[in-house]
Amino acid sequence: MHFSFHVAGGHAGPDADAALGGAGFVARDRAPVVASADGRVVYLAFAPATRDIIFDDSLTWMQRPWWRKRGARLDPHGVSDANPYGVAEFRFGRWRAFNTFDGKRCENTLHPRPCPSLIQLVDWRAGRKYVDMSVPH
Repeated sequence: MHFSFHVAGGHAGPDADAALGGAGFVARDRAPVVASADGRVVYLAFAPATRDIIFDDSLTWMQRPWWRKRGARLDPHGVSDANPYGVAEFRFGRWRAFNTFDGKRCENTLHPRPCPSLIQLVDWRAGRKYVDMSVPH
């Protein structure tokens, strides 16, 4: 089962594109969602429509419960303030969250930090084939 809803835009993986009838890009007004036959969401992606620091702060607050879980892991895969390109990964059990950074910084702040261009949440057992690890330039 595949559907989408109104959000921002960004890249989707080739399997997500095929499943959703797309062609390599999540339109700024759609977010791909892939559900299993029993209705469970196994993949969700969205690209923030804004680089405003308020969005990034909200995302940080949403991710904090993951950081507090025993067994949760963060693998920045080389992403840092000095190198704001790549895909950072959060893992907890079978769930993974991928934040793609394309080098652009958050806006409306005195201390700009890298802002994600694409956010993906995936049930790794059932939805890993939909994940896009490429970094747009």
